Amino acid sequence: MPRHGIGGRLPGATRGRATQVLKQLFCALFVLLGAALLAAGLHGLSHAAASRDWPAVEGVVLDAGLDVRRSHTFLPRVHYRYQVRGQSYESPRLYFSGLPVSSDRKDAEAMLAGLAPGRKVAVFHHPARPELAVLQPGITAAARLPLFGGLVFMGFGLLCLYLERRAWRRGRPAAEAGT
Repeated sequence: MPRHGIGGRLPGATRGRATQVLKQLFCALFVLLGAALLAAGLHGLSHAAASRDWPAVEGVVLDAGLDVRRSHTFLPRVHYRYQVRGQSYESPRLYFSGLPVSSDRKDAEAMLAGLAPGRKVAVFHHPARPELAVLQPGITAAARLPLFGGLVFMGFGLLCLYLERRAWRRGRPAAEAGT
């Protein structure tokens, strides 16, 4: 008589069904992760596109520099202050969507060109929510990365679900079906 519970073995049919459910959950996780990335990417992309038409005010750079991560990744950092309708705001956002990360030090330094502390800059802010601001309005290449990543994760998850379901309908797990 088979044992059940911790350390026990399940009968073959039950084990096969449990394996199928785990595979489907794994695939569904990829779909959900992809959907989350896609939603975040679309949200950021909509702000990036809208920022081209936002009003600009004068701001001042408080701090700017380059953070080195893992000796080969460079993260430009900027912090600036600006005023809208008499209210003072501060922001670290260079542009919308994604971190301004580069694997090339010169590219990262180029992102900070003209952003020395004390320097006056044009700050583009959301007309209704002035706390949302950027120094570089519009859609950048980094704005597309979450969209691409989301589509890849969703596509992989959906493909896995499709192949697993197809193999299961044929009566054998996907690993045995050669897919």
